[in-house]
Amino acid sequence: MDSLTTQSEQSTIVDIIKLLAAAALLIGGLFGYYYYLELSLPLRVLMVLGGFGSGVAMAMTSMQGKMILDVGCGNGYYSLRMQGDGAKSVIGIDPSMLFMMQFKAIMHFMQSVPVFLLPLKLEELPCNTPIFDTAFSMGVLYHQRSPLEHLNQLYGALKKNGELILETIIFPGNDTYFRNENGRYAQMPNVWHLPNIKELYSWLKMTGFKNIKKGRIEITTTDEQRSTEWMTSHSLSNALDPVNKKLTIEGFPAPHRIIIACNK
Repeated sequence: MDSLTTQSEQSTIVDIIKLLAAAALLIGGLFGYYYYLELSLPLRVLMVLGGFGSGVAMAMTSMQGKMILDVGCGNGYYSLRMQGDGAKSVIGIDPSMLFMMQFKAIMHFMQSVPVFLLPLKLEELPCNTPIFDTAFSMGVLYHQRSPLEHLNQLYGALKKNGELILETIIFPGNDTYFRNENGRYAQMPNVWHLPNIKELYSWLKMTGFKNIKKGRIEITTTDEQRSTEWMTSHSLSNALDPVNKKLTIEGFPAPHRIIIACNK
């Protein structure tokens, strides 16, 4: 079995974390306070409030006592929410060292919990090691050059009858989106393929998933994704057609999201 990283790489990661921790801790108090306010809400309720659709969010099986994989975990917000919902342990993976530092800052102000973040991509985990009861892939699939490979890797990480929670953007109707050489979708250069709902179902079935349950298809709003005093860069409003908000600035349908629950 290949190691996740070499000893030298592990040492380098630790050194980087130590060097950046002091700077991260300056803002850690703000993050910790924000997390503290939010962690009292059950994850399923938060998903409904966040527009994921009550059908699937409430159909999710309990996370009590389970081993969870959170792919593309960011700074660990949802990973912590999963543990707060009763997960035995949560492993979150994300290649961004900035997110790793934010998580380290947050944990400095929190009681120790079995949530662990690793600066890795899904393909860097050992292949076909079915140790997880539930895997979350939220906002990750459309950034993959090979979405089927991503689904296969998730399938291989799950125990028998394990559950996948998949949140992604789909293309409405019967069309699909394929990124061309210099293409962008909603100003994002790293969106490679947006399937329609039928194609997404076929991908899941080809991978071997069963008991596929889908929530409502939701159009992402500028109330949900917006610039704030804490995030001053461009957001969704800059990516939509200024005249017709149902279209992206490139002329494609505006982002439609769906969340799906299924089993191995």
